[in-house]
Amino acid sequence: LTFGEKMSRIYPSPRKYPYFTFGVLTRFFMGIAYTAASFTSVYYLERFHVSQQDLAGIVSTSMNITIPVLAVASIIGGGLSDKFGRQKPFVFLAAVVTAIGILGYGFAPSIGFSYVCGSVISLGFGMFLAVDIALMSRVLPHPEDAAKDMGIVNIANDIGGSLANSAASPIVAAGGYPLFFGVLAIFGILAGIIVKPIPELERKEVNNIEIAQ
Repeated sequence: LTFGEKMSRIYPSPRKYPYFTFGVLTRFFMGIAYTAASFTSVYYLERFHVSQQDLAGIVSTSMNITIPVLAVASIIGGGLSDKFGRQKPFVFLAAVVTAIGILGYGFAPSIGFSYVCGSVISLGFGMFLAVDIALMSRVLPHPEDAAKDMGIVNIANDIGGSLANSAASPIVAAGGYPLFFGVLAIFGILAGIIVKPIPELERKEVNNIEIAQ
């Protein structure tokens, strides 16, 4: 095997399978954007100057609101995508909604308003997860390598989050949380834009899907 052929065994050739790479980039950019959800504790401490004693209760309240929203959004978003036989519009909408919620974090005037922003992020990200998984499952290059290739998609998501975490401190130091969340929101928008080249799901493809018995 040539070097290129060996590498294609690890990562499918972007030239032969460009739609897979666009899908990976979508997940990579969204991984960067959703890093906003992991900064809530530090965010509340530094922006709203809450005490250590109050922090646990505030974070718990936030999670009690956002987790159910994310779960419901995943089910409803996935169901609507199946109903209309379209995935790209839902991925784009989910990315934009997530970006709006992230941007709201940067300018939230109160803790209560931040709960609303967190709910908006969960609404968008829940829809994104459900529909993006369906989108990626049909652009996988080789059925026999499906697990490995989905692993690459998940790694892209994790790498995006890791890079955002590494860059958080200098960005916050340079422009505060408005700049930091603004940058994350931009990547959220990019996640919606980069999905455009992927062909849309045709209704006839849905009808031809075989369900395992």
